[in-house]
Amino acid sequence: MKPSFHTNLFDSVRNAPLAWAGAVVVAVLPVAVVAFKREAPVTAVAAAPEAIPSVATRTTNDASSWFSGADNPFLTEEQARERRLRASVARVEEVLRRRPDVLDVTVLTAASGDARANGPSAVVTIHMRDGVVPLPLVDATGTLLAAAVPGLKAQDVTVIDEVTGIRHSRARGRTG
Repeated sequence: MKPSFHTNLFDSVRNAPLAWAGAVVVAVLPVAVVAFKREAPVTAVAAAPEAIPSVATRTTNDASSWFSGADNPFLTEEQARERRLRASVARVEEVLRRRPDVLDVTVLTAASGDARANGPSAVVTIHMRDGVVPLPLVDATGTLLAAAVPGLKAQDVTVIDEVTGIRHSRARGRTG
């Protein structure tokens, strides 16, 4: 007589209980951490009822942001800091791309620990649809990145016009 699936499973658990216990912990731990994670205090929000996401949507978004975001408790402080920096720089790129006259933007940052730099610095290439990068956009780019990258000063942001190659080495419109 051939043993049933349940008999094989029970024999497997009986013969290797620690392996099965480890597998259960690995499978359940991420869900338990997300479920028991402390939430920020709820404050009253004056919003339309349709603007509040359902519980199922919030749970799915919380889990994915937990794994990919800087709040993941399994990250080191350095990894969490790096993820926050990447998210801030991505938001700056997104804001600059929303302008109708900007075709593409690329932001490169160098941390203060870099041997070639005294402090944090950034280089931004901007491809305009028509014309050259206007000086107010150079200033805005420096200001946005200075706010997004800890320790970065607006004058340490170099903006390069991708089409003409003009290099704005400082915020406030100085070219070099």
